[in-house]
Amino acid sequence: MADEIPRSRVAIDMTLARLREVEGPKLYRGNAFRVVGLPTSADRATVRQRQRRLMPAVEAGADVDLGHDLPVGLDDLRTAFDRLLNRPHARLVDEIFWLWGDVRDDCGCPWSVHHDHDEAVRAHSAALDLAAAGELGRSEQLWATAGQMWGRVLRLDACWHHLRTRAAALDERQLDASIVDALRDKVPLSLLRPVIDLAVAAEKSWLADRARTWPAVPQRIIDELLEEAAADWYKTAYAGINDAYRQIDRDQLEQGANAVYREVVPQLRRLEKLVPKAGHRRTAKVHDDAAVVLANCATRLIEKSTLDGQANARKWYRSAREMATDPQTRQTIDTNVAALEEMVATLQRLAQHAPSRRPPQYDPPEYDYQQYEPPQYDYQQPAGRDSAAGCLVVCAVIVGVLILFALLLYSDYGGPGGIFSMVANQDWRIQ
Repeated sequence: MADEIPRSRVAIDMTLARLREVEGPKLYRGNAFRVVGLPTSADRATVRQRQRRLMPAVEAGADVDLGHDLPVGLDDLRTAFDRLLNRPHARLVDEIFWLWGDVRDDCGCPWSVHHDHDEAVRAHSAALDLAAAGELGRSEQLWATAGQMWGRVLRLDACWHHLRTRAAALDERQLDASIVDALRDKVPLSLLRPVIDLAVAAEKSWLADRARTWPAVPQRIIDELLEEAAADWYKTAYAGINDAYRQIDRDQLEQGANAVYREVVPQLRRLEKLVPKAGHRRTAKVHDDAAVVLANCATRLIEKSTLDGQANARKWYRSAREMATDPQTRQTIDTNVAALEEMVATLQRLAQHAPSRRPPQYDPPEYDYQQYEPPQYDYQQPAGRDSAAGCLVVCAVIVGVLILFALLLYSDYGGPGGIFSMVANQDWRIQ
């Protein structure tokens, strides 16, 4: 008995390890039964016969019909046959995720169990194939069908009874009821993960909504898985918030606010599509943290620039108010906005009543140059100018008398010679 417990534990671990391998968007594409083109009811003899016929043909490069159009290489075939022949725990996992076909005598299941299971597999695998082909938009109805049918199957005890029967039919000591019980707890999560991975990869809110309604998984677990898948978005958002705080510490307030708009806001929009703040506390917290950063930028700007920064401050407060989810954060922002408006109104009133420091405007007179008449001046002669004129007149008279006297002498004494002789004969000495 002591040996049975460790052996069973190892078998469970190996089975769950295989289950983790197939999780994700390739849940059905690598299924061993699908790859080799065999039904899940095939026994070991049938599998070996298929292997002996198929492998040499593929190795020789022959065109082999596998019953599907998936790209399958030689290594894919080797791996699939190894699971079916040598790894019973891996084969049991692959049976869950492929067609069960008609009801067989060895399982004793109701027909509806096989039918509903296969409908779930067909819808789910087709949806994932469309996503792989880049046609996710055509798969919305398939996702709805897959979720509905898997929910119906997983709730049935007959489904798990079928797997216990299959484990017994494989005639492997390691496969017991405890393995099926472990699978029953984990299979719903494995079916859910492709929806979540695609929702994050494609950023589709309708896929996230489909994940939230996925059957047989508690809502708390679904929310945690969605947040875990969006971990990189949370990380990027907080990197932007930290960058903004570094800018604020350097008193570069505009750069800090721009860091929020440039690095944080795009991540908030992404998160809102898949993990909205209304239902995810982690998303709500990152919204509040971003709002606090913008509010701090606005408050610091007002403190240092008064009216000059009011436009940016209003914008940052408005954005912070839209981001915030915490009532106390919103109330604080509203209080700060009210204080800003009161300060602006006060400063504007003071500016209106303050005396103007500008010099008066000088407007030169306008002249009508067509009617302009220069002013008439009454010019008064200076008093000294009358005496000067009189002197000039006297001098002119004297000169005239001398000239007249000279002419008379000229005529009476016979010209210049007579005059000189007269002068020579006179005695000019003083008596």
